[in-house]
Amino acid sequence: MDTVEGVLNIAMMLETQALDLYLRYSQKAENEESKTVLYDIAEEEKAHLATLGRLMEAKA
Repeated sequence: MDTVEGVLNIAMMLETQALDLYLRYSQKAENEESKTVLYDIAEEEKAHLATLGRLMEAKA
């Protein structure tokens, strides 16, 4: 984590793990409102990943 690239890589890894977590829990949720909330959070994680990807490309 001594470089911008290192920090971005860690951030992307964490966002990917969060995305996976929210998607898995949205599939397991029993009520529709919970499914929707968890899926919406997963979509936000996708947006974070896209932003981090653009930052990574800009840095390259």
